[in-house]
Amino acid sequence: MESSPGGAGHAARAAVLETFRSSADPLAVLDALTLDVLLITAELERRLALPASVLLGQSFAALTAPADRDEVHAGVAAFAQGGAALPRRSFDLMTGDGAALPCDLHGTRLTLPGGQAVVVLTLEPVAAPQRELAFSGQVLASLPTELAVLDAQGRYLYCNPAAVGDPQVRAQIVGKTDREFVAWRGYPQRVAERREEHFRRALDERATVHWEELFPTPNGHRVVRRAYTPVFRADGSLDVMIGFGSDITQSMEQTRRLTLLETMVSTSLDALMVINVCPGDAYLTMEYGNPALYALLRRHGLHDLEDVPLHRWPFGVRDLAAINDLRARLTRQHTGGQRGGTYVLFLPDLREWLELTASPILDAARTCTHWAVDLRIVTDRHRAQDVQLRLVEANLLALRGRPLDVSVMAMLGGVEVWHPGWRAAVVFADAGALRVLGDAPASLQATLEDTAPAFLRELWQRRDPDRTGRPLVFHNLPAQLDGRLDPAQIARLGVSSTAELALYDQDGGMLGVLFAAHETQEDVPEGLTDLLELRAPALALLLERDVQRRQLEQLAYTDPLTGLMNRWTFSTRLDWELRRVAQEGGQLALGLIDLDRFKQVNDGLGHPTADELLRLLAGRLTTLAQRHDLLALARMGGDEFAFLLSDPGQMPAMVQDLRSVFDQPFELASGPPLLLQASVGWSVAPDTAPDAETLHRQADAAMYQAKRQQRFSHVFEPTVRSGIQALTLETAMRQALPRREFRLVYQPQVGSSTGELYGAEALLRWTNPTLGVITPDQFIPVAELTGLMGGLGAWVLDTACRDAAGWANPRLTVSVNVSSTQLQDAQFEHHVRRALERSGLDPHRLVLEVTETGLIDNPASARAMLQALRDEGVRISIDDFGTGYSTLHSLRTLPVDELKIDRAFIRDIGEPSQGGWESRAIMRATLQLAHALDMAVVAEGVEHQAQADALREVGCDLHQGWLIAPGLDGADFERFVQDWSARLAGTSPRSASMLTPPH
Repeated sequence: MESSPGGAGHAARAAVLETFRSSADPLAVLDALTLDVLLITAELERRLALPASVLLGQSFAALTAPADRDEVHAGVAAFAQGGAALPRRSFDLMTGDGAALPCDLHGTRLTLPGGQAVVVLTLEPVAAPQRELAFSGQVLASLPTELAVLDAQGRYLYCNPAAVGDPQVRAQIVGKTDREFVAWRGYPQRVAERREEHFRRALDERATVHWEELFPTPNGHRVVRRAYTPVFRADGSLDVMIGFGSDITQSMEQTRRLTLLETMVSTSLDALMVINVCPGDAYLTMEYGNPALYALLRRHGLHDLEDVPLHRWPFGVRDLAAINDLRARLTRQHTGGQRGGTYVLFLPDLREWLELTASPILDAARTCTHWAVDLRIVTDRHRAQDVQLRLVEANLLALRGRPLDVSVMAMLGGVEVWHPGWRAAVVFADAGALRVLGDAPASLQATLEDTAPAFLRELWQRRDPDRTGRPLVFHNLPAQLDGRLDPAQIARLGVSSTAELALYDQDGGMLGVLFAAHETQEDVPEGLTDLLELRAPALALLLERDVQRRQLEQLAYTDPLTGLMNRWTFSTRLDWELRRVAQEGGQLALGLIDLDRFKQVNDGLGHPTADELLRLLAGRLTTLAQRHDLLALARMGGDEFAFLLSDPGQMPAMVQDLRSVFDQPFELASGPPLLLQASVGWSVAPDTAPDAETLHRQADAAMYQAKRQQRFSHVFEPTVRSGIQALTLETAMRQALPRREFRLVYQPQVGSSTGELYGAEALLRWTNPTLGVITPDQFIPVAELTGLMGGLGAWVLDTACRDAAGWANPRLTVSVNVSSTQLQDAQFEHHVRRALERSGLDPHRLVLEVTETGLIDNPASARAMLQALRDEGVRISIDDFGTGYSTLHSLRTLPVDELKIDRAFIRDIGEPSQGGWESRAIMRATLQLAHALDMAVVAEGVEHQAQADALREVGCDLHQGWLIAPGLDGADFERFVQDWSARLAGTSPRSASMLTPPH
């Protein structure tokens, strides 16, 4: 069968000829066209008594007796050209000693690999005809090329071992057609169809035909080049069809790989070149470069460098120094026998960073003759890394409380390194004037700081009406500002070209303008605006934080609407007074006032009128506070006010005066007088509340009790009021755990923006057969005072972890409340680990909710213990955040993953009132602070859809409350999870938080 040109075909041809040469029979191989002798066997040399060197190249007819030469030549020629039968008589061959050797001629026509047609003649002495069959079988069986013989009907007469290796299969193939054979062997039917097609074609064309077959193999495919050669009888009918086959898979695979390699190199985005390192004039010259390399060189004005050594390329002085350093390193690599390496190369004149990988190319003697060099442009990566490092540094400086200008300078540094002559700065409004931070020219800075902030806002309202924040380029800044600034200001600018982009906060409000300026008229270089855009978001965040910081400082102590104390100041004063009472003795009474149906005032009369009412009420309360010498008076947010009495005995008189405050109508400047109604709740420390958190919660509960009972005032009264009752409760608690009277319910927590169920808070419930339902604020203080909290807390941990481990959704977290007394227990860390081990719950699914007071009261031990648990995956949450002692310093140093916002901050967040706007502003600031510290935020007490909508709008992470579901028993919670998931699956993410789950 014809093979492909190249080494594989020559090898196959030589193998066939060698097979003939090694035959023990008297054999001659002739060229089918010239009938010259190509090969004779040793046996034929022996019989003719002539060496092969004499016989090779002669016409075969010249070996016969002169009388036989014409007939032998004509007969062998007819056989070679048309397949006519050889003459049926013996001929005399002339031996070296002049004797005649009578022989019969038997022949076979073949096409050698490579396409050469030959005639194989067996010269059988008349006395030994029996050797012909043995010789033919030996020749055919030894052929390395696949060979098969088919009859005129396409049935196999013979196939050699190269074609079918299994002797049993080889024996059974005789008599079968190709169609029968492929069906028997399970080959594709199209194989037989193609073979039949080529059989007919060879028969019709009376010539050899070639084709290729593709066979699937376990490791890919096998490609075989096949040929059919017809052999005809003297009457022109087909005698046999000889089939040849040659495996060309490897040759084709090599060709394919070379093609793929060439395509890969030519299309690579990396610049690739081959450098000659052979000693001589061509040393360190480029012998090959791919299109990406030439594109890189052309971009920097470099051309025709193939025959120029690297150190003579026309680079800048500083770039040339870097190239020479690289050349020296490559030379050391070459002479030192090292095997390549990767280098980072900075070309300062071109302002390009390159990552260079050099690999040696060795010849057959293992000598390095060339270097294969991959040049990857990593300028963008280095520029981005530089920006990221500066952003990290700036944010760390901000978190450490450094001034704004220090953080801004850290963030804007490096612009001139990448773009010499360009100086970056930011201008923003501060305290009613423009302020410039950064590397602005002094003349421009002076001009800007003399300009009113309103000019900057109006200018950018025209430049960027849609507030896209995209950079704008000005090549002649004085001309741009002509008519908008006075000539003296324009003359003082000192710059000609700028790239500028406005910075906006998350609500679209303008914060300032980031710009890069050049003192002379110059085009903005490529990449400068990208560099500014990379810095813009973080710079906007810095400015926004600074604005919020200044706002928070302004609001740190007073309520801006009423001038009263704000929540933070009131909480600080309450904490101080509680510590004083603890040291000196005495009592405190906390009162909370909440206006009834104030939302109707907002909706009906509008926010200005509602704000006016709140200011008038604050004035009356201030007068009352002076009369009763109150310790503190504050607006807590929305329509809620709080005050503190040093003597609970003042409560009746205070209530009486408060009634008179609301009995008198409020005279409005914008309308008729208006009466307000309110509800007042009281709690007393230390009688019913040991700390500020409990005191506030009890007053809040009493206030809502007053609303429910339609009373003006109500004092919190725990179920247990006497020592005997407390002892009864203690006794009942000691029996409750063994009797399994305690149970846990789970209140779901969902994503505010996605509605996706995140987890649940475990809430403790107790129903005593005799005392009935006992609330946590009644039995928890008793448990803490009597030492029962440790056992009860351990039971809660074990139960919550075991229940959560059995939930069908393995991703849901479970939040467990931890009291301050538990944090004082040195075994608490062990209790948590034991609960996790017993239940098999993943530590990452457990959230421990601790109060701010609990952390502050146990600073060292609690932090170390919680940090150890946190290192193992347990998450730490601060419960009721905003009502305790937290400061920015404590938040930064405490091991905290989550802030849980107290319900007092959520109550009016969804209302279109001043209080609602303020609550949203506080919530935004808290979220930005928490997210900057990598903390999540959970809002609790969400009862209305408006609250959930507001939380989603400000970007709160999670929320929980009766809007989603109350506390649910285990089975009810599992059903809730299934129902919620089903509802969520059919709802878009934006509307998911507005789903109304079953209560």
